[in-house]
Parts: sequence; structure tokens; C-alpha cells
Amino acid sequence: MCPVYHDALWGEISLSEPVLAELVQSAPVQRLKGIHQAGASFYLFPDKRPNTRFEHSIGVMHVLATLGAGLEERVAGLLHDVPHTAFSHTADIVFPNDEHNFHERFQHAIISDSSIPAILSKHRVDLKAALEPDSYPLLEQPLPDLCADRIDYALRDMFATGKIMPEEAGRFMGRLVPAERGVWVDDADAALWFALLFSEANDTHWTGPQEAGAYWALAGAIKRSYDIGAFNDEDLFSTDDAAMAKLRASGDAVIDAYLRLLTPGTTFYEVNGAGPSITTRMKQRAVDPLVIESGWDGPRRLSAISDEYAKLMASTGAVRNNYYKLWSDSIEPVLAKTLEG
Repeated sequence: MCPVYHDALWGEISLSEPVLAELVQSAPVQRLKGIHQAGASFYLFPDKRPNTRFEHSIGVMHVLATLGAGLEERVAGLLHDVPHTAFSHTADIVFPNDEHNFHERFQHAIISDSSIPAILSKHRVDLKAALEPDSYPLLEQPLPDLCADRIDYALRDMFATGKIMPEEAGRFMGRLVPAERGVWVDDADAALWFALLFSEANDTHWTGPQEAGAYWALAGAIKRSYDIGAFNDEDLFSTDDAAMAKLRASGDAVIDAYLRLLTPGTTFYEVNGAGPSITTRMKQRAVDPLVIESGWDGPRRLSAISDEYAKLMASTGAVRNNYYKLWSDSIEPVLAKTLEG
């Protein structure tokens, strides 16, 4: 009897292929249970943001299966987040780059130094599935297109916050069409529903001032820990709990002050003009699904057939970095003094 995983969003997911069942039990995939999808934001909103990279990886594999993807691409979906650092995308603030993809630089190193190559070889699955997730068109696409990764994390996060129910996610899945370049939607209303949901998730769940402040605080603690030799790359590629324990054990007053900001109830607010402030940035995202309906000779962008969505895209664009000037009354003098210096 094949193993079955029960997912809060998608329900029962069968691991019928032996390679998938073995990979799910491997140490690199199991480590993802200890990495929260929300990264630093989890510490401000622990009850609302419980998703882990493990759940997301299983979900992406399921979305790919629903779309009819082959085994190799489903393996790629299961493994695509294996190189993630602790605290998810916090490393992108510690080591900034425009793409916010710090962890992807370590794909080959993390995979090669794990049990994954041997498992794939045993089951005669190309190692490419672990090393090149971007080469699978249903799994990964650049914005503003849809892909399995983007679909799962958006629906999963909005389910976690109570904005949608599994039945709604399931209905949307039924409108998806696998294409040569990513995923299309066969109904304009369904495409608009998802695009507006994605926009709401971006504004209220992923990139607002509270999220920006949380990421800034945790990144500050990590940078300081690196500077004083209390934290290293091994810690960064552990789990959230292990990495946080290492940060808390530093005994450094500045690190402790950073970490005390990661407490439910801490409020970050935008400031203007003179006075204390910190500047940070968050990656803003928007989708513009390709829609294909009966009788059309090809797909059309949602923004080309929906005036409502065209206005939204005109004001936001698909990808941008939003710079925040923030402060929090919870910032302690020892930290404020360091920031002034």
C-alpha cells in the first residue's frame, strides 16, 4: 500500500512512486519541516503563519501531478526548496540581491552533499530534477506567469489566513491548463479571482511594513552574529529553531535587542521627515495570468481583457522593490545607539 500524506489545503496526496516516497523521508526534505514559509514574519504572527517549506514542497508536487506533469518534474517540485536557509527569505536581506534568490546559489552544493543523488540514481531519475528546477516549465516561470510553485504558495498562505477554503482552491485548480510555457487559466473570472487574491497576499501577507520590519530585525540579528563570530553558514542552513537557539545563545546585547522585536504585538510604522528611522526593502510581486477560453486563437493576458486588472497592473507592475522607511517604539536604546553609529 503506497504512503498517503494528508495536506491541510489539498487533502490526501498519494506517494505512489517509490522515488517520491523515499525522497519525502530523506533528511534534506524532512529538514524543511523546520523552516517556516513566512520566514521572519512567523515570529510576529505565529498563529496565522504556520506553513512550512515541507508542506509547500508536497503541495507543489501535488499541483504538478494534477497538471499531468511527468515524474521527473514532480521530483523537481518536491525538491525545489531543499536549499532554503533557515528563516526562508531572511537570507536575502542579510545578503541582498535584486532577485531575492540567495538560497538558489547553493542548489548544487546542498544537493550534492546529501542523500538525494543516490536516491535518484537508485530510481533512475535524472539528477537534473534536483539541480535545475528552473528548467521545468510547469514548476517555475518568471513573473507575471503562473506556475506550480507560485500557485501553491499563494493559495496555501491565503488558506492559512482564512481568506479562502480548500474547496475554492480546488475549483481554481480545475480551471488550470498546462501549457508549453507555464500554466494558463481557461476562465477569465477564475483568473481574476486568483490574480486579485495574489495581490492581496502581496500587500497584506508578504511585503507590508510589519513583514518588512520583522525581516529587517531578524536580518540585523544574523548580520551582527556573523560579525562577532557567533553564527556561521552551518547555522544558516539548519532549521529555524536551531538557528534561533544559536542567535539567542550569543549573549550579545544588540542581538538580543533585535530578537526582542520579533514578538507578537511589536508594531513597525512608516515615518517621514526627521527623526529616527531604518530603511529596508521588500520584493513586491504581481501575476498577470494567461487566459485561454473556447473559440480564442491563443491565450491573452488578464490585463488585456479586464479593465479592473489592467489598472492594477499599471499601478504596480509585475516585480519591484519597495523601500520602506520604518521605526518601532519597541526599538531599545542599545539598538538605537548602534543604528545611529
